[in-house]
Amino acid sequence: MYLKCFGCRKVLKEISVGELNPNETVQANLEAQLLSKLDHPAIVKFHASFVEQDNFCIITEYCEGRDLDYKIQEYKGSGKIFSENQIREWFIQLLLGVDYMHERRILHRDLKSKNIFLKNNLLKIGDFGVSRLLMGSCDLATTLTGTPHYMSPEALKHQGYDTKSDIW
Repeated sequence: MYLKCFGCRKVLKEISVGELNPNETVQANLEAQLLSKLDHPAIVKFHASFVEQDNFCIITEYCEGRDLDYKIQEYKGSGKIFSENQIREWFIQLLLGVDYMHERRILHRDLKSKNIFLKNNLLKIGDFGVSRLLMGSCDLATTLTGTPHYMSPEALKHQGYDTKSDIW
């Protein structure tokens, strides 16, 4: 997978489909389809997707502030701390973005600081590579996927889970 910046306005994510099995190719297509349906200030904007040679490509907006994990490590390394107001603003933005996804029956399934990006100091949820669209109102996802330290207890226990797991 490669990330390239185009004039620092858009990012191209290239996923080699030559090395992927058919399920992983479907997963890449799902990521693009999910992103194309989302339009919210707290979610990374999807621009386009296409296949070129052995690569599936997704173009999204560029977030110059990098990811939240990077920002936290940067502050930690320099001895700075975030203001309470800043944390509160980012938290509200995150909740609004998650609520928007959940209203559309989309589970992110891997919300963590490395998948939350900053653009002009505004928080944006990204990397929907393991997302899942729930088809019915009672559907529960059962696939064990995501980052273990961030997974809800029901996901780790291979029990059905829903949008509540994103909030865990």
